[in-house]
Amino acid sequence: MKKTQSNNSDLGAKFKRKCKSLLILFWTMFKIGLFTFGGGYAMIHLLENEFVAKKKWLDNDEFFDLVTIAESTPGPVAINCSTYIGYKTEKILGSFVATTAMCLPSFIIIFVISLFFNAFLENTYVAAAFKGIQVCAVFLILCAGIKMAKKLKKSIFNLLLFIATFAAMILVSIFNAKFSSIFYILISGAIGLFIYSVGYFKDKMKLKKASANNSEIALDENSNSTCINTDEQANASANIETTEINAEQVCDNNEIKNENSVSPENVTLNESDCSDLSDNDNKGGAK
Repeated sequence: MKKTQSNNSDLGAKFKRKCKSLLILFWTMFKIGLFTFGGGYAMIHLLENEFVAKKKWLDNDEFFDLVTIAESTPGPVAINCSTYIGYKTEKILGSFVATTAMCLPSFIIIFVISLFFNAFLENTYVAAAFKGIQVCAVFLILCAGIKMAKKLKKSIFNLLLFIATFAAMILVSIFNAKFSSIFYILISGAIGLFIYSVGYFKDKMKLKKASANNSEIALDENSNSTCINTDEQANASANIETTEINAEQVCDNNEIKNENSVSPENVTLNESDCSDLSDNDNKGGAK
């Protein structure tokens, strides 16, 4: 009974946490969708401020990747971003809740406006309000671009690509050329893929060279160690031979000494000496 009660309490706590997280996600996305004008690019600043700076659900690098993926895939940027953020926080249910909350304010507002569309457009106050909103939308887009440019990694490739894209956009706008923003994304992606592949193959070649050098060094060390071992073995065998020779010489010297000690000349000399001593004794006794 205690285990079942603890399991039920854990499930209840998890359910409450999930519901709270989904409500926070829904309200945040609903608020951004309700008070943002100017399209998805204007929402980027609010998304960054809400999910990177305040809630810290994403870091800067992940937000950059999120904007890149959202811009590269079909559909509005804001909806793609909200779908990704919802999936990251609460998986499939979170992505559904976040996308619904982002789209719901626009749907309600457009539905209400469509009921009296002509009267709405002819109203001078509404037209003046929209002019002010257009200026605010430009500011939001510019602010988001400046923030992302400041947090971009300071490398030569990023700087050159940024300058080239900015110059191309200015030239296209000056000459009124028809050049879709999709081509900017595709060209930049192709250049980035080329630079990455070149760097990848360079690193691979460096690793191969380093492994070859390490193997050569290991072979040299092994050969040196074998040479040292052979020298030591030769010295040891030479020492053994010298000790054997010295031992043989000692044995020969001992044999020579033993032969000299039992020679017949020494024996005869000893007998003559004894006879001389006996004669001297006899002479002494006669006196």
